[in-house]
Amino acid sequence: MGHDISAQNKSGEMIAYLRYTMSDTNSYTIYRLLDSMDCHGGVSGLGRLVNFTQQQIEEALKNYDENQISYPRNKEFEMKQQNDIFKFLTKCLDTTEKEKTVQVFFG
Repeated sequence: MGHDISAQNKSGEMIAYLRYTMSDTNSYTIYRLLDSMDCHGGVSGLGRLVNFTQQQIEEALKNYDENQISYPRNKEFEMKQQNDIFKFLTKCLDTTEKEKTVQVFFG
């Protein structure tokens, strides 16, 4: 079990991916940023595919604060996760600029 969150373009090509273990409370961050808490099933995503507009992704990036992610015992992993969320949202934004929307799967 865990959270496998992927973004894809209109061709179905995966453009970004995030992974959280089932007990990682930091998984809530991406769900909150994308206003998709209804896709969070506790130990995993609920298997929903959601379309996001450029405006929604811009809002998520605006609200992203790397301090929302914390792994006190592993600062190196914390920095990686912080960077991964930023990259995920940036790749989603790039896709919406080209295609108007991006699909995100919460599995």
